[in-house]
Amino acid sequence: MRAALCFIAAAAAAACAAAAGPTPPASCDGAPNDFPISSPTPKLVRSFGGGSRYSMAGTNISVLHLRGSAFEMGQQYGSLMREEIIQLFPDMYTYIDEQIDNFLEKLPESIRKAIEEYGVPAALQITVDATSPYTPQHWFDLINGMSNTSGVNVTDIHRLILFPELVKAACTNIGAWGAATASGTDLLALRALDFGLDKPLNKFPVLLNFHPTDGGASHSVLSWAGFLGTITGMSSSGMAVTEKVWDAYTELQNIVGYPFHFLMQDILWNDVDTDQALSRVASANRTCAIWLGIADRDNDQFRLLHYSYRRVDVYNPKNFPVYPPYHDRFQDLVFVDKHVQPSHHMCLNELMHQYWGNLDAPGAVQVSAVHGTGDLHAAVYDYANDQMVISVTTFVDGSWRPAHASPWFSMDTKWLWDPSNAGRAL
Repeated sequence: MRAALCFIAAAAAAACAAAAGPTPPASCDGAPNDFPISSPTPKLVRSFGGGSRYSMAGTNISVLHLRGSAFEMGQQYGSLMREEIIQLFPDMYTYIDEQIDNFLEKLPESIRKAIEEYGVPAALQITVDATSPYTPQHWFDLINGMSNTSGVNVTDIHRLILFPELVKAACTNIGAWGAATASGTDLLALRALDFGLDKPLNKFPVLLNFHPTDGGASHSVLSWAGFLGTITGMSSSGMAVTEKVWDAYTELQNIVGYPFHFLMQDILWNDVDTDQALSRVASANRTCAIWLGIADRDNDQFRLLHYSYRRVDVYNPKNFPVYPPYHDRFQDLVFVDKHVQPSHHMCLNELMHQYWGNLDAPGAVQVSAVHGTGDLHAAVYDYANDQMVISVTTFVDGSWRPAHASPWFSMDTKWLWDPSNAGRAL
């Protein structure tokens, strides 16, 4: 009953439909999203240990609440998503093997040679060996717990969850606050993942809500069955993260260090402000070259980072490298579009001119749709209304429809971060 009441209240606070928005710029290749933003009431499916799994009408997103130590949360995850994990992992290994040639030129030489001589499993194992000394213990605990209940061996789990270290995605990141937003005060961020629609991942999206009992904050991760780490997530601590490949990076590609998507989730898990997150980044043995977005609700700010082995550049609205007319400078707003930076595409810059001063969650949904960004999944972090607004690719009439053109769902973060939703009895 409490969950139902919570979501009824959330529905009243959230937009009932995606805002129509201004006329789309001619430079954009997407289209407005006419689906309503809904707030479905999660329905308890089953529980295991201290964890629970919920379903929602109108979407195949499974919502999990995991509570306990890292090992216990891993056990709950493995049990609650066992059937999906067992199906997805072999499909993903096959997919990686079939598609890896498309990514070879961007991989470090040692990984390229391993793939050419020994295949993808060897390359993934090299990544495991190179990152394990720099990986905090709770990640091993999560992996071991998941293996314990899913029936998938530890090696296969560890290898596959490091897949993001080999292949990064083109994405859009936006952070807005203060004068840029409709509220005038609260932080809003958009994270849109562009990774293509031909992925086994499409079948089993999950919204994972971690409630650690041995230290750290409750936090939410939009992901896929069996995967660990985050590239899209939001925390009760007030932190949130976004990510995009740094395609223009030409310096050393390092594979020895702290997996970037583990570091991103550890920001959600353990850090409480931008300074702590930046300290984590600065002290880490960094691997991949990415754009990393760090949102900080309590300090009402968003920072975009050039993140790589050799350098970290921290950008705010005043020092971001703008290049008019494709990317202008805006007060209280930073962004990168889905293209290689510096981008010479007008669309997102023109959309920011249209929405600046009035950007809210429904507006961010329309930005995603009109820019045509977020094919695999997308999320809006709406601190003003305590909402995480999400969308995933959907299967319609025999093909996959991009997330940005699919229905969006508004999730009340008060419910997402309430540990009492874990371990509920049917």
